Amino acid sequence: MSPAGATTQASHQDMGSFQAAAGDFSDISQFVVHRYIREISDALYTRRNAYISFLMDRLKQDKRALGFTCMAGFPRVQHAVDCTHIALRASYHQPGIFIDLKGFHSLNIQLVCDHRQPVMQVCAKYPGSSRDSFIVCQSSVLPLFQPGSQVAGWLLGNNGCPFQIWCVTPVRNPGTAAEQVYNESHAATRKVIEQIIGELKQCFHCLDRSGGVLQCMSEQVSRFVIICYVLHNCAIIRDQPLPPPGQQEAQ
Repeated sequence: MSPAGATTQASHQDMGSFQAAAGDFSDISQFVVHRYIREISDALYTRRNAYISFLMDRLKQDKRALGFTCMAGFPRVQHAVDCTHIALRASYHQPGIFIDLKGFHSLNIQLVCDHRQPVMQVCAKYPGSSRDSFIVCQSSVLPLFQPGSQVAGWLLGNNGCPFQIWCVTPVRNPGTAAEQVYNESHAATRKVIEQIIGELKQCFHCLDRSGGVLQCMSEQVSRFVIICYVLHNCAIIRDQPLPPPGQQEAQ
């Protein structure tokens, strides 16, 4: 979709809101919907660290490494990382920094997961123009993988991630059979984070551009994103069914 298309979609969303749609569906006023959303959102946001966190004891690290290895034979992986863009309305202040490579206004959200698919870290504060490598180096992930840290393994990223000894990325131009096998194993293992992004956008349509542009400022969008990831982790903890993988393309 072109930037002009994005503007048309945003204008369409200005005629209403997710709150109004929810109110119409439930036959309650938009004010009541707003109050409920605010109260529930505040409660979930204050509990975010209880549901989104790194578990760093050695037994859990060994289980994570084994879980990743069982996917495609890639050893010593502790976490997979990726970024995804969440569309939002144009900011009144410095709107240009929120424009991503596709011409939309967005936040660039970093997620980190393990082999079981819970979200273990979220960085949801950087505008759409921010590079993935910049976000990785500015987030709370970096100290965990520095020499002498508690993590005994690697972070699995794509070519948008920084080239570091602790961040394993694909070989850009594989020239040998071994490099080709390495890339295939890397892609098969890192697919877990791509599936999570697709599932989250399928479950929570406010995270997907096809569901409309969130009509709030970046700080509120950041909160909504984190709350959605809290609910995702709650579903995993409670063994609630998640959407089948591959039905929603990650953006």
